[in-house]
Amino acid sequence: MNLRPLFSSGNGFNEFYSHEPKIIEQIGEIRNSFNNPEDINDNPLTAPSKRLINIIPNYDKILSGTLISLSNGIQTILDTCPRFNSWIENLKTLSAEK
Repeated sequence: MNLRPLFSSGNGFNEFYSHEPKIIEQIGEIRNSFNNPEDINDNPLTAPSKRLINIIPNYDKILSGTLISLSNGIQTILDTCPRFNSWIENLKTLSAEK
C-alpha cells in the first residue's frame, strides 16, 4: 500500500490515535515538513511506512493504513496528492475511451 495518502489529512490519524497526543504531534510535524504528501517518500530509509513504524510501534500497515485512508476520504487524497490525482484522471480517460 502506498502510504503517502495517509498524510493527506490529519483526520484519519486523529480518529485512531487521538488518545496519543505525541503521535498526533509527530504526524503533524511530518505533514508540515513537505509541500504535499507525495513528497514524503523521499528516501527508502524514511519512507512513510518507516516513519509511521518509528512513531507507532504497533502500527499495522495494511489494517491501519486502510482505515486511515478511508477516514481521510478519496476527495481529500485527490486534492492533496497531485500525481495520484493525475493517475486517477488518466485511468478515467482510458476507461471512457473503451
